[in-house]
Amino acid sequence: MANKVKVVVVVHGSRRARWVAMQEEWFAGVRDAVRSHGATELEPELAFLEVTEPLFADVLERNAREGEPVLVFPFFLSRSGHVGDDIPELAEQVLEGRVPWRITQAEDWADVLARNAERRLAAAGAGTDDPVVVCGYGSSHHEGQWRDLVAGIQERSAVWRNAEPWQWAACGHFLEDAGEPFRRQVAALAAKGHRRVAVLPLFLAVASYQEELIPSVMREFPGVEFLYRPDAILPDTALEQWAGGLIAHAAGAFLEDIKGGSHLQSSLTEQP
Repeated sequence: MANKVKVVVVVHGSRRARWVAMQEEWFAGVRDAVRSHGATELEPELAFLEVTEPLFADVLERNAREGEPVLVFPFFLSRSGHVGDDIPELAEQVLEGRVPWRITQAEDWADVLARNAERRLAAAGAGTDDPVVVCGYGSSHHEGQWRDLVAGIQERSAVWRNAEPWQWAACGHFLEDAGEPFRRQVAALAAKGHRRVAVLPLFLAVASYQEELIPSVMREFPGVEFLYRPDAILPDTALEQWAGGLIAHAAGAFLEDIKGGSHLQSSLTEQP
């Protein structure tokens, strides 16, 4: 009978060294947080879905050979093809029939991101009288869940919950013109007479979106003052503690299910 669970935290991967370093820094904090939650026997490892090594598929294969149960924790902001399809399909392909496995879902993103957003908007000089446009990767098939996430973040914020509803602007590579949704939102706000617009980047780490795409659109509106910093969600120690607690709890529940002979593989649930 198994007495230990292997934990694989999977993130996207990038060719940008700065982006990868930020994920690795966050993960080091998560590993410490897992132990601080009492799961001292766990040794989580970080894997990248694509581009960056160690690749998720390779880590799964090694764990399958080692023969211990595997708990997968996808660290993605919202539902996407990666979270909904790629990760569970790859896990099933490599692990099914070889070791017990489970995918645990990141829950309550809105709760932890509300505090993150408050801090970052304040640092940009934004006040609750300023309209906010939230820019993030988005999804071609799960756009409604991204909008729900943005609304949930605002609703959970003690500072911003009663302000004008935040506007959402996807700017992912799946769009033919990645700047168009942001451009459209700013134009609509300017048409209403707004001359100050706060912009909140909803990305885990800094990439070309914050440094190039968003500023290029802002330059198209010289009459608007943008309250903006090219920052990201990370670093954030609260996110490290949050993820560490989720992992420690999920690993303990998984081990208890194994000991009790319960069905071992669980599919992903919807993101908040």
